[in-house]
Amino acid sequence: MRIPFGYAHVLLGFTGPAVPRGAAMTFGVFNELDLSPSDISLAVDTEFNAELRPRFLNTVTLSAIRVKLGPNVSGALHTRAVSRTGAIAVGAASPQVAKLVRKTSAEGGRWSQGRMYWPGVGETTIDQAGIIDPATLSADQTALTAFRLDLAAAGLPLQIFHATTSSSDRVPTPVNGLILDATVATQRRRLRR
Repeated sequence: MRIPFGYAHVLLGFTGPAVPRGAAMTFGVFNELDLSPSDISLAVDTEFNAELRPRFLNTVTLSAIRVKLGPNVSGALHTRAVSRTGAIAVGAASPQVAKLVRKTSAEGGRWSQGRMYWPGVGETTIDQAGIIDPATLSADQTALTAFRLDLAAAGLPLQIFHATTSSSDRVPTPVNGLILDATVATQRRRLRR
Protein backbone atom coordinates (compact mmCIF):
# COMPACT_ATOMS: atom_id res chain seq x y z
CA MET A 1 0.00 0.00 0.00
CA ARG A 2 1.34 3.41 -0.94
CA ILE A 3 0.74 6.38 1.37
CA PRO A 4 1.48 9.54 -0.65
CA PHE A 5 2.67 12.82 0.85
CA GLY A 6 -0.30 14.75 2.25
CA TYR A 7 -2.20 11.61 3.27
CA ALA A 8 -2.24 9.42 6.37
CA HIS A 9 -3.06 5.80 7.19
CA VAL A 10 -5.08 5.27 10.38
CA LEU A 11 -5.30 2.02 12.35
CA LEU A 12 -7.82 1.58 15.16
CA GLY A 13 -6.58 -1.21 17.45
CA PHE A 14 -9.12 -3.09 19.57
CA THR A 15 -8.79 -5.39 22.58
CA GLY A 16 -11.23 -7.07 24.94
CA PRO A 17 -13.01 -10.36 25.67
CA ALA A 18 -14.96 -10.28 22.38
CA VAL A 19 -11.68 -10.00 20.42
CA PRO A 20 -9.21 -12.14 22.42
CA ARG A 21 -6.51 -11.95 19.75
CA GLY A 22 -7.13 -8.28 19.02
CA ALA A 23 -8.73 -6.66 16.00
CA ALA A 24 -8.21 -3.61 13.80
CA MET A 25 -10.07 -1.25 11.51
CA THR A 26 -7.99 0.70 8.99
CA PHE A 27 -8.63 3.57 6.62
CA GLY A 28 -6.80 6.34 4.82
CA VAL A 29 -7.39 10.07 5.10
CA PHE A 30 -6.40 13.13 3.09
CA ASN A 31 -4.66 15.52 5.50
CA GLU A 32 -6.26 18.75 4.21
CA LEU A 33 -5.04 20.91 7.10
CA ASP A 34 -1.51 19.45 7.28
CA LEU A 35 -2.12 18.18 10.81
CA SER A 36 0.50 16.32 12.82
CA PRO A 37 -0.08 12.58 13.34
CA SER A 38 -0.83 13.35 17.00
CA ASP A 39 -3.54 15.85 16.01
CA ILE A 40 -4.99 13.38 13.50
CA SER A 41 -5.18 10.67 16.17
CA LEU A 42 -6.90 13.12 18.52
CA ALA A 43 -9.49 14.03 15.86
CA VAL A 44 -10.13 10.36 15.09
CA ASP A 45 -10.46 9.59 18.81
CA THR A 46 -12.97 12.42 19.25
CA GLU A 47 -15.13 11.29 16.32
CA PHE A 48 -14.91 7.60 17.24
CA ASN A 49 -15.97 8.38 20.81
CA ALA A 50 -18.90 10.52 19.65
CA GLU A 51 -20.24 8.38 16.81
CA LEU A 52 -18.99 4.77 16.85
CA ARG A 53 -18.21 3.91 20.50
CA PRO A 54 -21.94 3.90 21.47
CA ARG A 55 -22.52 1.24 18.77
CA PHE A 56 -19.73 -1.12 19.94
CA LEU A 57 -20.15 -3.97 22.43
CA ASN A 58 -18.98 -3.35 25.99
CA THR A 59 -16.59 -6.29 25.54
CA VAL A 60 -14.62 -4.40 22.85
CA THR A 61 -12.27 -1.53 23.71
CA LEU A 62 -10.52 0.84 21.33
CA SER A 63 -7.06 0.77 22.91
CA ALA A 64 -4.81 2.44 20.34
CA ILE A 65 -4.96 4.77 17.36
CA ARG A 66 -1.91 4.59 15.10
CA VAL A 67 -1.39 7.26 12.44
CA LYS A 68 1.28 7.00 9.74
CA LEU A 69 1.84 10.03 7.54
CA GLY A 70 2.95 9.64 3.95
CA PRO A 71 5.27 9.03 2.31
CA ASN A 72 5.80 5.46 3.48
CA VAL A 73 9.55 5.71 4.08
CA SER A 74 9.88 9.08 5.78
CA GLY A 75 6.43 10.05 7.07
CA ALA A 76 5.99 10.51 10.81
CA LEU A 77 4.28 7.86 12.94
CA HIS A 78 2.29 8.37 16.14
CA THR A 79 0.42 5.94 18.38
CA ARG A 80 -2.14 7.28 20.84
CA ALA A 81 -3.09 5.03 23.75
CA VAL A 82 -6.80 5.30 24.51
CA SER A 83 -9.44 3.36 26.37
CA ARG A 84 -12.83 3.64 24.67
CA THR A 85 -15.06 0.76 25.70
CA GLY A 86 -18.25 0.13 23.79
CA ALA A 87 -21.65 0.78 25.33
CA ILE A 88 -23.83 -2.15 24.19
CA ALA A 89 -24.26 -4.89 26.81
CA VAL A 90 -25.10 -8.08 24.92
CA GLY A 91 -23.22 -11.33 24.53
CA ALA A 92 -20.71 -11.47 21.69
CA ALA A 93 -20.73 -13.87 18.77
CA SER A 94 -17.55 -15.78 17.89
CA PRO A 95 -14.42 -13.56 17.66
CA GLN A 96 -14.05 -14.42 13.97
CA VAL A 97 -17.42 -12.82 13.15
CA ALA A 98 -17.31 -9.14 12.18
CA LYS A 99 -19.49 -6.58 10.45
CA LEU A 100 -18.33 -5.88 6.91
CA VAL A 101 -18.06 -2.18 6.04
CA ARG A 102 -17.65 -1.38 2.36
CA LYS A 103 -15.76 1.77 1.36
CA THR A 104 -17.33 3.11 -1.82
CA SER A 105 -16.18 5.78 -4.25
CA ALA A 106 -17.51 7.62 -7.29
CA GLU A 107 -15.16 5.61 -9.52
CA GLY A 108 -16.22 2.29 -10.97
CA GLY A 109 -14.47 -1.03 -10.71
CA ARG A 110 -13.08 -3.14 -7.93
CA TRP A 111 -9.85 -1.12 -7.84
CA SER A 112 -11.68 1.90 -6.39
CA GLN A 113 -13.48 0.08 -3.60
CA GLY A 114 -12.33 -1.01 -0.17
CA ARG A 115 -13.50 -2.65 3.02
CA MET A 116 -12.88 -2.85 6.72
CA TYR A 117 -14.14 -5.13 9.45
CA TRP A 118 -16.06 -3.89 12.50
CA PRO A 119 -15.19 -6.25 15.39
CA GLY A 120 -17.52 -7.48 18.09
CA VAL A 121 -20.91 -8.60 16.83
CA GLY A 122 -23.75 -8.97 19.30
CA GLU A 123 -24.97 -12.56 19.36
CA THR A 124 -28.61 -11.49 19.63
CA THR A 125 -28.33 -8.98 16.78
CA ILE A 126 -27.84 -11.59 14.04
CA ASP A 127 -29.93 -14.55 12.95
CA GLN A 128 -28.76 -18.09 12.09
CA ALA A 129 -27.81 -17.01 8.57
CA GLY A 130 -25.67 -14.10 9.84
CA ILE A 131 -28.17 -11.41 8.83
CA ILE A 132 -27.99 -8.32 11.05
CA ASP A 133 -31.37 -7.29 12.47
CA PRO A 134 -32.80 -4.18 10.74
CA ALA A 135 -32.77 -1.91 13.81
CA THR A 136 -29.09 -2.63 14.54
CA LEU A 137 -28.18 -2.29 10.87
CA SER A 138 -29.89 1.11 10.63
CA ALA A 139 -28.34 2.48 13.84
CA ASP A 140 -24.85 1.24 12.87
CA GLN A 141 -25.19 2.70 9.37
CA THR A 142 -26.20 6.08 10.80
CA ALA A 143 -23.14 6.03 13.09
CA LEU A 144 -20.79 5.12 10.22
CA THR A 145 -22.13 7.90 8.01
CA ALA A 146 -21.80 10.44 10.82
CA PHE A 147 -18.23 9.27 11.53
CA ARG A 148 -17.24 9.71 7.86
CA LEU A 149 -18.87 13.13 7.56
CA ASP A 150 -17.44 14.37 10.87
CA LEU A 151 -13.91 13.36 9.85
CA ALA A 152 -14.36 15.19 6.54
CA ALA A 153 -15.56 18.28 8.42
CA ALA A 154 -12.38 18.04 10.57
CA GLY A 155 -10.26 18.19 7.39
CA LEU A 156 -9.69 14.43 7.19
CA PRO A 157 -11.83 13.02 4.35
CA LEU A 158 -11.55 9.24 4.01
CA GLN A 159 -9.54 7.76 1.12
CA ILE A 160 -8.89 4.37 -0.46
CA PHE A 161 -5.17 3.68 -0.84
CA HIS A 162 -3.92 1.50 -3.68
CA ALA A 163 -1.22 -1.11 -3.87
CA THR A 164 1.96 -0.04 -5.58
CA THR A 165 2.56 -1.99 -8.78
CA SER A 166 5.12 -1.65 -11.50
CA SER A 167 2.43 -0.59 -13.96
CA SER A 168 0.44 1.82 -11.81
CA ASP A 169 1.05 4.49 -9.19
CA ARG A 170 -2.47 5.79 -8.59
CA VAL A 171 -3.37 8.57 -6.20
CA PRO A 172 -5.81 7.64 -3.42
CA THR A 173 -9.51 7.55 -4.26
CA PRO A 174 -11.93 9.64 -2.13
CA VAL A 175 -14.48 7.60 -0.17
CA ASN A 176 -18.05 8.76 -0.75
CA GLY A 177 -19.70 6.19 1.49
CA LEU A 178 -19.21 3.65 4.25
CA ILE A 179 -21.87 1.00 3.66
CA LEU A 180 -22.56 -1.67 6.25
CA ASP A 181 -23.30 -5.04 4.70
CA ALA A 182 -26.51 -6.68 5.94
CA THR A 183 -24.69 -10.01 6.44
CA VAL A 184 -21.76 -10.47 8.81
CA ALA A 185 -18.38 -11.66 7.55
CA THR A 186 -15.91 -14.10 9.04
CA GLN A 187 -12.14 -13.85 9.44
CA ARG A 188 -10.44 -17.17 10.13
CA ARG A 189 -7.17 -15.62 11.27
CA ARG A 190 -8.82 -14.23 14.40
CA LEU A 191 -8.97 -17.75 15.85
CA ARG A 192 -5.47 -18.93 14.89
CA ARG A 193 -3.19 -19.89 17.73
